[in-house]
Amino acid sequence: MIKRSWLHVFSALFVFVALLGNRVRAGDPTLADLVRAGGEAHHYHAQASLTAEDAVGRKFDNMVKRVETFFLLRRMNAEYRAAERGPATSREALERYNRQRTPERLASHEVTLTNGEFRWPFALRESEFTGLRMRIESLFAERDPENSGLGSDNHHEIKRASNEMREMLKHLIDRFDTYEYLTAVRYVRGLGYEARFPVSSEGVASR
Repeated sequence: MIKRSWLHVFSALFVFVALLGNRVRAGDPTLADLVRAGGEAHHYHAQASLTAEDAVGRKFDNMVKRVETFFLLRRMNAEYRAAERGPATSREALERYNRQRTPERLASHEVTLTNGEFRWPFALRESEFTGLRMRIESLFAERDPENSGLGSDNHHEIKRASNEMREMLKHLIDRFDTYEYLTAVRYVRGLGYEARFPVSSEGVASR
């Protein structure tokens, strides 16, 4: 019974396809348009697929170019910075440079802290420095083992006064010749550096 039903279905389908072919060959406009529309739809669908694939490809290429450009610019920047820095400084050269920048402690003929005798350079004997000279001499006289040396209040006060003196020197630079100016600057720096060393119980700064 089932086989007979399937035979009827296939027979009807065969007849439909045969009639459809005859009508297409006979130039039936409806079927011809239908077939042509189907072909055009397939064509446009294929063209749209190609366009989409091409757009995806261009997007990927642009992304690759942006990444390559980023790394190129970063490498160029690193090379520029390396060229600006110059060759790496050796440890010995760095230590020598730091030693040159570190002020030297003032000699005994320049200042004697045990009796509070300061032999100020001529440039620092000008009347504009009178107040700062007295302030620095007083601060050194006040030092004791509990309030002296690096980090102490006394050290900070002396540094502040010596920095003020250096700033005043800058404003009066035209008044002095080069040697006088540099001698005064070295002396002031030396006082600030001397304040880093604590006073011993005997009242003498350790060396």
